[in-house]
Amino acid sequence: MKLWKGENPLSQLWAEASLKIRAQGDGWQFWVEWYENALYGRQQDWALLTKIALISPEDWDKGADHVNALIAEIRLQHVAETRPLGEDAIEKGADGLWRRVGRSDIDRDILQDAIDSVRDEIRHLRGKLQGPQGNMFTALVTGLDLLEDRIARHPDRPLRLHDVFLRVQGHITRNLASGELPDDDCVRDLSSVLGNAALDMCNACPKTQSVVQARMTVRLTDADPQTRADLELIAEGAAHLSDATLATELRADAQDAADTSIPLNEKASTLYRLQTRLAKIVTQDGNNLVDALVRVGALTAGVEAYFWLITTLLRFVIGI
Repeated sequence: MKLWKGENPLSQLWAEASLKIRAQGDGWQFWVEWYENALYGRQQDWALLTKIALISPEDWDKGADHVNALIAEIRLQHVAETRPLGEDAIEKGADGLWRRVGRSDIDRDILQDAIDSVRDEIRHLRGKLQGPQGNMFTALVTGLDLLEDRIARHPDRPLRLHDVFLRVQGHITRNLASGELPDDDCVRDLSSVLGNAALDMCNACPKTQSVVQARMTVRLTDADPQTRADLELIAEGAAHLSDATLATELRADAQDAADTSIPLNEKASTLYRLQTRLAKIVTQDGNNLVDALVRVGALTAGVEAYFWLITTLLRFVIGI
């Protein structure tokens, strides 16, 4: 329910005031969002607001800057705690290194059948490419290469396969609409098989389904140039705290997140995964992450370094 039943008589006053509040720094963004959610009748995150309301009176008495810093940390912790990662879940091991610990719970026969159906269509289209009319299907080459690469790299990860199947299906749809691909039965068959295989990944794997559903509720945006550069630094620091497999994934995701040539809808899964993983590492292992960044010369040691981590990553996560 909105604060005002009809037209807000203070709308112009609030428009001016909100700009002044935001101008005081990133920490004030929370208060603007909280008030505007109430003002316009938007859904509030009551779990998050409860955590903020439980900040101790002693902390509230230390002033706005102190409280805003605490709220920023609480918001990032909330992201780490409430966003599911499924097969991409990570934990810190006894050796002090972060690693991927998520495992799929999909039925192996369903997974293999979906992969085999996609592979059959790829083989069929590879044959078309080598035929006399092969030049009509060249717009498919990149997509076929991507499918083969991801299936080879992630044969047991339905979430990754779900994402790449829909990504290539989207390419096919756009290329059919633009005329870069012929309206051929083989092309339509591949698109249909990819859509069905992605659906199978969701329906047969509760973990995949939970992540896909969660991503739909998250507002993902491209970061500004400075935040993209800072994000790659943070991901590099996190990679130094991770085993080889996770380090490779963090660096690759950070590069894709910073690549403005990749459309936002095609890297939404990457942004969600990177945001959530880094939120977990920063909030649970922030001091070691600061040390790692200091060692590579990216940061100067000090209390401000940890706050910089929190605010930079929060800016990436919520788009402030």
